[in-house]
Amino acid sequence: MLDTELLSSIAKQMIARSVVELDGKRLSVRRTSAHHLKTAVFTMDGREYRAIEQNPDKLSRWGQLAKSGHQVVQFKDSETNRFVAVAVDGKVRVYGQIKKPETPSLGNTGWALFSTEGLFSHQEISECAQRSLHIGNRILDRIQVILEGYRHFRQGPSMLVV
Repeated sequence: MLDTELLSSIAKQMIARSVVELDGKRLSVRRTSAHHLKTAVFTMDGREYRAIEQNPDKLSRWGQLAKSGHQVVQFKDSETNRFVAVAVDGKVRVYGQIKKPETPSLGNTGWALFSTEGLFSHQEISECAQRSLHIGNRILDRIQVILEGYRHFRQGPSMLVV
């Protein structure tokens, strides 16, 4: 089991400083050669892990969060070379242990709305849905105008009013 409080502390320190203090030891924060992202290697429960600042240029949801100003740090198990957790603004989520809440589905489409692993509030999801609905309605209005113009065109030039 991962110590999420420790991971949160490492993520916060790594983003804010060039040194991470862990159990009285000072670990240096380095930068990757390719993208100059912050990284730190540490040991927890006898295993070596690497904390890596999220690349904001990635198209993943984590990359999008980092690009929008959130502090995102990924944690990788050095032995298995797998990502085991992520910290967003100090809040840690362990991969494989996250259960999505039960939510009502949207008809028979197979889709369901849920608070994306707790990272977004219901209000944020509601606002996003309202914006999407508004954009969809504007698109439908424009399609109707185009279709009406097409109907008038098919009826012939005598029916067009300019």
